[in-house]
Amino acid sequence: MASLLQWYICGFHVNCEDISILLAHVNPTVVCLQENVLAADKTIKFNNYTTYCMPAVEANDTPRGVVAMLVKNGISRSQISLNTSLQAIALHITFHSHLWGCHKTTIRGKLIEDFLLKHNLSLLNDGSPTYFHPATSSLSAIDLRIADPSLFLDFSWSVDSDQHG
Repeated sequence: MASLLQWYICGFHVNCEDISILLAHVNPTVVCLQENVLAADKTIKFNNYTTYCMPAVEANDTPRGVVAMLVKNGISRSQISLNTSLQAIALHITFHSHLWGCHKTTIRGKLIEDFLLKHNLSLLNDGSPTYFHPATSSLSAIDLRIADPSLFLDFSWSVDSDQHG
């Protein structure tokens, strides 16, 4: 079964060794990384993975951070060109809903629920918390994994109990 690893890493260079350890331990098929600190001209490379990157651009067209998808070599794939200003490799959503494990459903969370239904998309989340807020020591489920229903049975989804960083 294919596995997906996602991490909002908050410091690529600081966490690079942890990423390498995770790659060796988990051996994921696909890795999705979001990094708000890494300069857009820096590269992300790991052995045995092909990397696809999309720089983040602020409203004033200033590059800031990057999202990246690492795909294990040997996996059949092709890159799809997208005509969007969104960071479409990975999407970081902070809308709350009981559907993905939040303690409440907000109006914006309901919008995402309706979007999933309208577009016949599957949510891979199992309700486990995906984010630790250091200031309040609280956990929340703010990271969503959305897939086409045809892929639902091909991927497993879980949250590692180790914060790795």
